[in-house]
Amino acid sequence: MLVLQLLKSIPFFDSLSEDDHLDIIENIRLNYFPEGHIIFKEGDPGDIMYIIRSGKVKIFQSQGDHERTITVLSANEFFGEMSLISDKPRNAGVKALEECEVFSIHGKDLYELLQKKPEIAEKISDTFVRRSKENDIIE
Repeated sequence: MLVLQLLKSIPFFDSLSEDDHLDIIENIRLNYFPEGHIIFKEGDPGDIMYIIRSGKVKIFQSQGDHERTITVLSANEFFGEMSLISDKPRNAGVKALEECEVFSIHGKDLYELLQKKPEIAEKISDTFVRRSKENDIIE
């Protein structure tokens, strides 16, 4: 799937103009992660958001010697936005369950977009609240 098509398939990017999509594409990087790779750990700084192009990742929290799986995400889904919004360290880790191609967007680039398009900020905020409740972060 082309980057432009992928962005248009993600709910909070779907309302953007073609020019806005092109602005994002200029600031996006494609990363390859092998199966088993830890993309980030719980407690890491959260300055990047990710969009899965292909593959699957597991979102998990460490509980002593065990891991609690929060969810599994696959193509066209995103993760890492919660730390950008909350400005707190990562509340969970992410591990590639299979070989993955994942786009990354740095927080500063996303913030610039949100300044221009406040409706995206609202969509991200709604997703943040929903995921926080699902993950027992907000009571």
